[in-house]
Amino acid sequence: MMNKLSSLIFGIAMASIAPCQAPDFGGKKQIEMMGKLAFLVGEWEGSASFFRGEQKIAVLSSEKVEIKAGGAALFVTGMHWMMRGDQKILVHDAAAMIFWDEKLNTHRMMSQMGSGARSEFSINVEGKGFKWQAPSPAGGTMRYVMTMSPSGEWLETGEQSNDGKVWTKSFEMRLNKKASK
Repeated sequence: MMNKLSSLIFGIAMASIAPCQAPDFGGKKQIEMMGKLAFLVGEWEGSASFFRGEQKIAVLSSEKVEIKAGGAALFVTGMHWMMRGDQKILVHDAAAMIFWDEKLNTHRMMSQMGSGARSEFSINVEGKGFKWQAPSPAGGTMRYVMTMSPSGEWLETGEQSNDGKVWTKSFEMRLNKKASK
């Protein structure tokens, strides 16, 4: 009798728990697809250059990439500083969220710059890297290519075009991952 009563109580308990489990609204697919960018997670430091015509402006750079929303998104902060003597001057401050868009079947990035410029666009993930295009705050289009070198460096280049035909190099960056604490 006790065995039957225990089995009945266990069955009722399990039946009451099952409906409490949250359904998957796409999170599993998002987390799986975001796993393709897991190599970016961490803190990165190095140098970059902005190109304005013949002028090359060297800056110190950092990128911090964190897993957020249970693995369904990456949060990226990027900063660049110019040196004036021993003074470090912030010249670029940006934040972005990268996520998988189930409806569009692609990775997307929403970015916000300290200058006020904001955009959202698709990114094409290829191996240990990705490509994207976005409207340039100065007009025209910017396109970027990020790759991971065989030695583990974050390499990124950017080009700008006013007509979509002629592209001019506008940015290059080389970062190394900081050791975990």
